[in-house]
Amino acid sequence: MLLQRRPITSPILLVESANLHLAVGTMPLIPLPKEMIHQAPLILMGCYYTFHLTYSKCVATLLSVIQTEVLKDCINECDLTRSYKK
Repeated sequence: MLLQRRPITSPILLVESANLHLAVGTMPLIPLPKEMIHQAPLILMGCYYTFHLTYSKCVATLLSVIQTEVLKDCINECDLTRSYKK
Protein backbone atom coordinates (compact mmCIF):
# COMPACT_ATOMS: atom_id res chain seq x y z
CA MET A 1 0.00 0.00 0.00
CA LEU A 2 1.11 3.57 -0.65
CA LEU A 3 1.24 4.45 3.05
CA GLN A 4 3.83 1.77 3.78
CA ARG A 5 6.15 3.04 1.06
CA ARG A 6 5.65 6.74 1.69
CA PRO A 7 4.34 7.76 5.12
CA ILE A 8 2.58 11.12 5.06
CA THR A 9 2.48 13.35 8.14
CA SER A 10 -0.69 15.31 7.38
CA PRO A 11 -4.19 13.88 6.85
CA ILE A 12 -4.99 12.90 3.27
CA LEU A 13 -7.72 11.16 1.33
CA LEU A 14 -6.74 8.02 -0.53
CA VAL A 15 -9.04 7.02 -3.38
CA GLU A 16 -9.13 3.34 -4.29
CA SER A 17 -11.38 1.52 -6.72
CA ALA A 18 -13.91 0.48 -4.06
CA ASN A 19 -13.33 2.80 -1.08
CA LEU A 20 -11.90 6.05 0.20
CA HIS A 21 -9.61 6.22 3.21
CA LEU A 22 -8.79 9.14 5.46
CA ALA A 23 -5.19 8.43 6.44
CA VAL A 24 -2.34 9.91 8.48
CA GLY A 25 1.23 8.60 8.53
CA THR A 26 1.18 4.89 7.76
CA MET A 27 -2.30 4.28 9.16
CA PRO A 28 -5.66 4.57 7.40
CA LEU A 29 -7.99 6.03 10.03
CA ILE A 30 -11.47 6.14 8.53
CA PRO A 31 -12.70 3.98 5.65
CA LEU A 32 -15.44 5.67 3.65
CA PRO A 33 -17.67 4.26 0.92
CA LYS A 34 -16.94 5.51 -2.59
CA GLU A 35 -20.39 7.16 -2.66
CA MET A 36 -19.14 9.69 -0.07
CA ILE A 37 -16.58 11.18 -2.46
CA HIS A 38 -18.39 14.54 -2.35
CA GLN A 39 -18.46 14.65 1.47
CA ALA A 40 -14.91 13.36 1.94
CA PRO A 41 -13.16 16.74 1.41
CA LEU A 42 -15.39 18.27 4.10
CA ILE A 43 -14.50 15.44 6.48
CA LEU A 44 -10.82 16.05 5.73
CA MET A 45 -11.20 19.79 6.37
CA GLY A 46 -13.01 18.97 9.60
CA CYS A 47 -9.99 16.96 10.75
CA TYR A 48 -7.71 19.94 10.13
CA TYR A 49 -10.11 22.21 12.02
CA THR A 50 -10.74 19.84 14.94
CA PHE A 51 -7.09 19.03 15.57
CA HIS A 52 -5.82 22.59 14.82
CA LEU A 53 -3.59 21.39 11.99
CA THR A 54 -1.94 23.80 9.57
CA TYR A 55 -2.67 23.45 5.87
CA SER A 56 0.30 23.16 3.56
CA LYS A 57 1.03 26.32 1.55
CA CYS A 58 -0.39 24.72 -1.61
CA VAL A 59 -3.68 23.75 0.06
CA ALA A 60 -4.01 27.15 1.78
CA THR A 61 -3.55 28.88 -1.57
CA LEU A 62 -6.11 26.60 -3.22
CA LEU A 63 -8.66 27.26 -0.47
CA SER A 64 -8.17 31.02 -0.73
CA VAL A 65 -8.68 30.85 -4.52
CA ILE A 66 -11.88 28.86 -4.01
CA GLN A 67 -13.05 31.41 -1.43
CA THR A 68 -12.31 34.46 -3.56
CA GLU A 69 -12.90 33.25 -7.14
CA VAL A 70 -15.52 30.52 -6.85
CA LEU A 71 -17.51 31.72 -3.84
CA LYS A 72 -16.87 35.41 -4.65
CA ASP A 73 -16.12 36.08 -0.98
CA CYS A 74 -13.34 38.48 -0.09
CA ILE A 75 -10.81 37.53 2.56
CA ASN A 76 -11.42 39.64 5.65
CA GLU A 77 -9.11 40.32 8.58
CA CYS A 78 -11.19 37.97 10.75
CA ASP A 79 -10.55 35.14 8.23
CA LEU A 80 -6.80 35.36 8.72
CA THR A 81 -5.53 32.89 11.28
CA ARG A 82 -2.07 33.04 12.84
CA SER A 83 -0.78 30.39 10.46
CA TYR A 84 -2.26 32.18 7.44
CA LYS A 85 -0.70 35.53 8.36
CA LYS A 86 2.85 34.10 8.43
